[in-house]
Amino acid sequence: IINHLQLSVLYKLGVDIQEGPLKGVISRNATQTYGEILSYKAVFGNATLVIYSFSPPFFVKILFDISRLFSRTIHLQKQTSDLEL
Repeated sequence: IINHLQLSVLYKLGVDIQEGPLKGVISRNATQTYGEILSYKAVFGNATLVIYSFSPPFFVKILFDISRLFSRTIHLQKQTSDLEL
């Protein structure tokens, strides 16, 4: 409902996306009724859009954390080896 209100305000201000895969998304969503925006299809579609939007940064963070963990493990193994010597 909050997204719908935001998009309605943008639509009334004359703002819309003119090109790309999200072309017309503001006008399409702003003209929907409350029944349409609360339907399973709309909720699932918006949730999917949010998940796809956040996926790349999370993927990069996971890769960064894995490389940091690997580096730390190598460092600890080297320290252990030095102590054994």
